[in-house]
Amino acid sequence: MVVAACFLPVLSAPGAEARRDTAPKSVKACSQHGNGCLVAPVRKARFGLEAQLKSGTWIPCRGDCRETIRQDVLDFWETQADRALAIGR
Repeated sequence: MVVAACFLPVLSAPGAEARRDTAPKSVKACSQHGNGCLVAPVRKARFGLEAQLKSGTWIPCRGDCRETIRQDVLDFWETQADRALAIGR
C-alpha cells in the first residue's frame, strides 16, 4: 500500500494528463523517395491516434502518425520492397 501511495502524486499531476490528451490537429509527412508530401488531419480514437487520408479513410497511427503516412501512403511500394528484402523474398 505504501508503494501505491508513492505513485499517486505522479499519476494525478495535471501536466501529465494534459500531455497525454493532447494530439496534433494535423501532421505533414514527406516521402523519402521523391513522392511528395501530404498534410493529414489527426484525431484521437479509441485505441490511439488516427490520420485521415485524402479518400476520407482514417488509418491507425503505429506510434508516429507522420511515419505511418509516409510508409503506408507516400512510399508504399518502396516500403513493400524494403520489407521483402528484409525477409529474403
